Amino acid sequence: MKLITPVTKLYNNVFFKLEYLNVGGSHKSRAARRMISDAVDSGKIIPGRTTIIEKTGGNLGIGLAVEANKRGIDLDLAVGLSFSPFKRRLLEYYGANMIGIDMMKGGLLPRQVIEFHMTHQEDFGKEYFFIDQFSNKANVRVHFEETGPELAEFIVKNKLTNKKIILLGGIGSGASLCGTGSYLKSCFRDVSIVGVQPEGCSIVDEIFTDHPIQGLAVGVKPKIFDEAVIDQYLSIKPEKAEQGQNILLNQLGIYGGISTGANIGAIEELIKEVNQDSVIFSFVYDSGDSYINLENVA
Repeated sequence: MKLITPVTKLYNNVFFKLEYLNVGGSHKSRAARRMISDAVDSGKIIPGRTTIIEKTGGNLGIGLAVEANKRGIDLDLAVGLSFSPFKRRLLEYYGANMIGIDMMKGGLLPRQVIEFHMTHQEDFGKEYFFIDQFSNKANVRVHFEETGPELAEFIVKNKLTNKKIILLGGIGSGASLCGTGSYLKSCFRDVSIVGVQPEGCSIVDEIFTDHPIQGLAVGVKPKIFDEAVIDQYLSIKPEKAEQGQNILLNQLGIYGGISTGANIGAIEELIKEVNQDSVIFSFVYDSGDSYINLENVA
């Protein structure tokens, strides 16, 4: 089910689109819905026969699980062991099957787990369809057709078209930032797109380092990422992302995830450079509740 998520003001000319209110709890639910819908409509997925397979850190998996469950489609997911135990458990509640756990404990990457299952699908008795979020154009298209127009409507209704529009977001797959940014650039004269990355990472130069900001700099340069859309990059330290989470919680009473905190931390730096004629938009991607490690909770 498509939901138009609200936009709220943080402070000054800084606004956030509350994507955590999507069905499934994150902005990834939009992509999951569209990617499955397109594949079903084209006959690439046949409910009751095809099993969807994907590697994910959690949010896309939850979106896929919600949509697959509604349509009676089986779902196999390779979720990295470093990701939230809460999300992994939630995925299972939605009916997703966790695959390759022992393989990953043995040192394989989620990508290698997917490759193995795709190569041996007959041995598993499966007819797999690999969603492949990093190459699937529907992942970008849904944000060009939904998220972008929703933000544009807010901008017009609130008479902000005379200001410089800045859209800031983290880069994981790059889908939401590129899709939304492309649409805003097609509508308004003065638009700048700012990509946020963890310190030490560069998607353009394909440099990736270990970091705790889940969802950003995932170790690959996605095929769907469009460098031409991004005008500026900002690096963010993990502690600044955590401070950003606290700012959102204190200002709006919303406990956003760590990637949302990274957006706010980057905005804290960006607003030092921009003038009063600028308006900044960003995203609350998901809730920080889903990152709590239940193994440490009594």
